[in-house]
Amino acid sequence: MTITLPNQSVYLRDWETKDLNLYRDYNTGHHKWMDFDGPYYPKLTPSELENKLEKLQQKINNNDWSHQEKFSSLLAPMTNC
Repeated sequence: MTITLPNQSVYLRDWETKDLNLYRDYNTGHHKWMDFDGPYYPKLTPSELENKLEKLQQKINNNDWSHQEKFSSLLAPMTNC
């Protein structure tokens, strides 16, 4: 599903395979934004992260989205879509 908001610079879309490496990067190492982010969710261990990535890949392949992943779709600038 794609939602386009006229006259807006945000494009909402489902996960794609190309998003998985970015997700991995954001969940490993330290990033400056982490200094300002609250500890809302516990950090994933490397094995938990790989498990999550495998599940996301299966959902992408099957176009099978549960409630949780559907609403955590990535935001991307229009120029990257």
